[in-house]
Amino acid sequence: TTLGATFFREGTIPDLMRITVQGGGFSDEAVLRKRIGATAEFDGQYDAFKFPFDSTAAHVKIYTLAGTSRMAINSFGSFSCETKVPVVLDNTTTGTSYTIGFSGLETFNEDPNLYFFDAELGKSVKIEGSPSYTFTITGSESLDPEQRFFITVGLPAVAIDNFVKGADICESGTEAVIQI
Repeated sequence: TTLGATFFREGTIPDLMRITVQGGGFSDEAVLRKRIGATAEFDGQYDAFKFPFDSTAAHVKIYTLAGTSRMAINSFGSFSCETKVPVVLDNTTTGTSYTIGFSGLETFNEDPNLYFFDAELGKSVKIEGSPSYTFTITGSESLDPEQRFFITVGLPAVAIDNFVKGADICESGTEAVIQI
């Protein structure tokens, strides 16, 4: 006899962006999602922890942080200028090139105005369409992996070294706010 499969979800999940990393012959994925009722901390209904992994294995892992929690799925009630999500790559290998990709932005009802930053190299990418960011681990990185990459809302693409310590810049449409 053949048993029929039951599908619980059909179609796309709204307001969900996939963040992937590829490098060294391996890939991994994390998810950032906008969901009414979610908070910036862990929400059992909407978020999922990243499973622990063997740090001696050669494959790269990607996750976001909610406080100090490693998240495979990280949901937010809303994206605002205060939203800053650390994106962490773990188990990287010196001399290996990695590509971080973003997909699913078409599921958002409105442009979430997200930017991806590499604080080590002072580079940023507006996340629109299906952009990607490629870099190589040199072994001479000065930042902790939890401080190198992050996603922000509404921050224009300006070099990190141009920021005044403590400054916050947020733009929406045609207006920009600089708070020092």
